[in-house]
Amino acid sequence: MSYDCYKMPKQALAQNPEVPHYVVDYRELVAQSKATIEKVYAALGPPVTVEYRAVLAEKDKSAREHKTKHSYSAEEFGMDVEKVQRELAEFYTQYEWESVSTVVQSVQ
Repeated sequence: MSYDCYKMPKQALAQNPEVPHYVVDYRELVAQSKATIEKVYAALGPPVTVEYRAVLAEKDKSAREHKTKHSYSAEEFGMDVEKVQRELAEFYTQYEWESVSTVVQSVQ
C-alpha cells in the first residue's frame, strides 16, 4: 500500500496554502452526497446550477437506496491492518477513523 497517496497531498497543501482546497470525508460523501458536494462548491466558489442540484438529488436518492452484498477485508488484499493504522495514525486521529480494536469490539 502506498501511504504517499494520503500523506503527500496534505504536505503539498500545507506548502501551498494559497491553493484552494476542501477535504471530503468519504463517510460524509456516501451518507450525504448532495449536501457534501454543495459544501465543496460553496467552499471553492463555483455556483451550483439548478440542473446540477437536481442531478445531485437524484444520485443522492439512488445511493441511499443502494444496498451492497459485497464485503471486503484488508487482509484479502494482503494488507497488514495494524501497520496501516501505525503509518496513518495522524489521519486516524484527525478524521476519527475507527481502529481495528474499535471495530472488533463493536462486533462482539
